[in-house]
Amino acid sequence: ERVREFSEFVEQQQLPALQPPAAEPITVSYQDSCHLRHVARLQQAPRRLLARIPGVRLKELPGADTCCGAGGAYWLTEPGMSLALMREKMGQVARVGAEVLVVSNPPCQLQLLRAARQGAGAWRVLHIAELLARALPGVEPERGE
Repeated sequence: ERVREFSEFVEQQQLPALQPPAAEPITVSYQDSCHLRHVARLQQAPRRLLARIPGVRLKELPGADTCCGAGGAYWLTEPGMSLALMREKMGQVARVGAEVLVVSNPPCQLQLLRAARQGAGAWRVLHIAELLARALPGVEPERGE
């Protein structure tokens, strides 16, 4: 009862006026982590937080509710299935045309960073806290991204 997911906690806080996290508007998609969506039933808080950031266009990811293949240590115990799920996820990201794929789960972030670094797409993968940090006053927006 005392533990809150990051976006759920931040959503309840009084935030300063946020600024665009990049010089130009960016298209962002959010990948649900399986445990947050299916166990904690937490789907809207991250999306509401992203919607509060100026210059961010949130485009819903088809299949955001399906596993990226990380599954905690799933990528270690079932590497073939993990790779297949990751490839399917990368196809979903490519179809939606997001510049940034936002996640809330570090294993998901590692899995999707791996895919992006293997040339699966031209998008970046950021944890929701990273994107929010870039939107805080006093943090210079990224240029040329």
